Amino acid sequence: MTPGTYYLGDLFFVLKEEFFLITNPIKNEFILNENRKIAYYTTINMSESYQDQFGQEYFIENGNIGCIRIEDIDSIEVDFSKGKIISFYDNFNTRETQNRILFGHICVFPS
Repeated sequence: MTPGTYYLGDLFFVLKEEFFLITNPIKNEFILNENRKIAYYTTINMSESYQDQFGQEYFIENGNIGCIRIEDIDSIEVDFSKGKIISFYDNFNTRETQNRILFGHICVFPS
């Protein structure tokens, strides 16, 4: 993923109708139309709370957690309150390991 300011959380709240375009992401990354890239991971439960290593909470209501650059969000009706806005200053990777999901330097896990 490229440097920038990202929304990190349940992607349904920022993608709205576009959320349903996500089908079978390859290696948990997906390109929406117009080369807008997201990282997408399914969660253990449809509705649960995740937290990161800094104690920040992420509310999951649609069975996913992911990230998308703020400038790549098209929806007018965006709800950032369920996730966090995070700046990444360098290229970063995302991956899932041992019930934890890494987004660059951010590690999220079920609360």
